[in-house]
Amino acid sequence: MIVPGRKKVLNGLGLISGHIVRKSQTSILFVTEKFNSAIKNILVPLDFSKHSVIALDLALKFQEHTNANIHFSHIYSVPIGFYKTGKSYEEFAEIMKGHAVNDLELFLKQNDVPNDYPCEYILSDDESKAKLLNTYAHESDMDLILIGSRGRTRTSALLIGSIVEKVLLLDSNIPILIVKNRGENMGFFEALMKL
Repeated sequence: MIVPGRKKVLNGLGLISGHIVRKSQTSILFVTEKFNSAIKNILVPLDFSKHSVIALDLALKFQEHTNANIHFSHIYSVPIGFYKTGKSYEEFAEIMKGHAVNDLELFLKQNDVPNDYPCEYILSDDESKAKLLNTYAHESDMDLILIGSRGRTRTSALLIGSIVEKVLLLDSNIPILIVKNRGENMGFFEALMKL
C-alpha cells in the first residue's frame, strides 16, 4: 500500500495525486492533515462492479477490527432520452432509483452480505459525481471514503475520466482509501472500447 499525504486545500492541479492513482498497481491511502485514526463511519461508493466487490470486502474486514459503521452510496442518473417514454424527469428518476435499489439488493446477495447497511442513492443532474460524493461524505460526517478503482495506463487515462481522481482534486479533510486489484491495469485499447 502507498500512503501519501493530502492537503485540505489543494493549491495545485493534483497532477501528482492523479499520476499516483493511475500508475499504482496497489492500494493507496491518502491521509489528510488532521487524520483521526478513530474511524467510526466509512463511506463505500458502489457501482456494483467487481471493483466495488473488492472495496466492500475490505470495508467489512475493516469493520471487524474497528467496529466502524459502513455506509453505502450509489450515484444514478436519468438517461438523456427519458422523454421518449412519456414520463416526466421526476418519474423517470424514481424508476432509475428503483433499479438502483434492486441492483444493490442483488449485489449484496451475490456477495453474501446482509442488506442491513444504509445506502444513500444520489441523483446526478449536471453536477459532477465526484462533487456529489464529496458533499455527501462531508454532510454525513464520514471519517473515510473507501472506493474501488481500476488502474489505467497513461494513454488510456486520457480517454476515461476517473471519479476517484476527481474526488482527489476537491478540497477535503476526509481520508480516501483507493482499493485496487493488484496488478490490474487498463490499456489503451480497452479504454477505447469503453467510450
